[in-house]
Amino acid sequence: MPLRKPLIESMFLTLTVLAVAAVLETTGAPRAVASLLLVFVLPGRAFLAAWFPHRLADAPGSFLLTMLLSIAATVIGGLLLNLLPQGLQPQTWALWLGGITIFNGALGLLRSTWNRAPASSGQRLVIQPGHVVMILFAGVIVAGSLLVARNGALNQPRPGFTQLWMLPGETPNSVQIGVKNEEAESVSYWLVVRQGETPIEAYYEMQVDAGATWTAVVPLPVSAVNAQQPVEAQLYRSNQPDNVYRNVTLWVSKADSK
Repeated sequence: MPLRKPLIESMFLTLTVLAVAAVLETTGAPRAVASLLLVFVLPGRAFLAAWFPHRLADAPGSFLLTMLLSIAATVIGGLLLNLLPQGLQPQTWALWLGGITIFNGALGLLRSTWNRAPASSGQRLVIQPGHVVMILFAGVIVAGSLLVARNGALNQPRPGFTQLWMLPGETPNSVQIGVKNEEAESVSYWLVVRQGETPIEAYYEMQVDAGATWTAVVPLPVSAVNAQQPVEAQLYRSNQPDNVYRNVTLWVSKADSK
């Protein structure tokens, strides 16, 4: 049938539009399936149809080239999209992969329409040793790409933070204070414990390594238990002594002091 190839290219174009719409408008399984098609199948298939249509006659080879070209388009897109203000978002991915697929798919549709040749009958699927090697090579590339993407997601830079807490102490008239450093580097802190305007205790140049925890038990004067003000701990970074970095308050009751 002379129109077999144009019909196939039209179906792939329609599938691309549906995949882009699914990524932009849906969630869950439909978006996952559409994303897999846009990452591993549709861009490479459209590129072959536009520029190397004769390669589509070789089923094993065209399958491998489709996957490799699609992965290449995804990698190039990641590098380009990362330079944009919008960054790597589902919308930008869909527009990039969908755009290049629709462009090449439309070109492939035009070429198949201009070159209307009857499809050959009786074509057999022949897998040669070279195809097996290419399949294994493609599998390694896909596995490596998934591993790199997973590690990249897990190792994304995150802002550092410091935890500060204060609890009633195990001994009467005391509180326990803790500082945990999650800043990814060693930090020097100042810590001031006060009640209202009355200072109770102060610690200066506390050097806490990354991931380490510093704790101290602060004895409270008897007047602190009877006062109508909470005990307050203020944490400063030594290089910013004028700015309170973390702050926590604790009301100490007579029950806690017994």
